[in-house]
Parts: sequence; C-alpha cells; structure tokens
Amino acid sequence: MARGMQCNDGDKLQQNHYTLNNSMACPKSVSHEEHFTGNCYIGIDVGTQGTKATIYHPSSGTTLGTASSSYNFDTDGVEGRAEQHPVVWVDAVKEVLIKLASSHSLDMVEPPLYGNKLIVKGIGVSGQQHGMVVLDDDKQPIRKAKLWCDVEAAEEARELSELGN
Repeated sequence: MARGMQCNDGDKLQQNHYTLNNSMACPKSVSHEEHFTGNCYIGIDVGTQGTKATIYHPSSGTTLGTASSSYNFDTDGVEGRAEQHPVVWVDAVKEVLIKLASSHSLDMVEPPLYGNKLIVKGIGVSGQQHGMVVLDDDKQPIRKAKLWCDVEAAEEARELSELGN
C-alpha cells in the first residue's frame, strides 16, 4: 500500500504509517485517533509540477500522512516559455493543507480546542528555485511568474553574452 493511503478495517479507519528503520521505510498500520495525539509538524514543498505536504509526528518518528496537488506550467504556445501564476501555488498549498486536515485531527492552537488532536507546532516550506515573481506596489503579482526552466529569451541572452566578448 502506498504511503498515506487509507483503508477501511471494519468500521475503524486505518492509516498506513511509516517509520524509518535502518534508512528503509517500513509500514506499520495503526489507528490514528487512538495512537497519535500531541505535537506534529508539517512540511510543504511547492514545486514546478506540484505541491506536496507531509505530517510528521516526532515522538513516534512517524510520517502520518501526505497530500499533493498537481499542476502544469503555461507556455501559451511560445517555444521555451515556462510560467505559472503565483495564485496556482497559493491555491495548491491551501488544497494540500485542507486534505491533511480532513484526514487527520489537526489543531493549530495549544491546548487543543477539541480534545484528542494533533497540535501543529510548526510548518516548514520549500519552493522552486530561480523563479521571478513581479509584484506591484501592493505586493500583488502583476503577471505570471517566470520559472527556472523558462528559456524563452535564450537567443537574446546569447546575443548579450557575445557583446561582452
């Protein structure tokens, strides 16, 4: 079974969990509601092709679940162009957090408001490299972001490089 997949065991929802054992992922299936409360952390990776998030439970050394959202970059039919609107990234982060929250008992405050829940103590975010997001005076994007893999201006860059020689 893949990491983070759910299966029904009678009326009891089971979550497939993983722990590290000699650098290998070993599944252990346990009931989330009965065994996992207390502090947890969320890691989010916003990439060129999608956003992924993971919930980690440090006291047990267990990854409790993952969620992802896929998207493409825009070329608008121009050879070498690779762009995305930053709203795509924001929406994807919201989507993966909603997926994690709906499949786990998450609480963002301490002590938990509703009893036996996981408390999110921190969120780490990583993002794609070398993207250019152009903002207006209100810090809002004014166009799609140029991605690290955009080579639309390769010919112009080559011409400018030759001027320097």
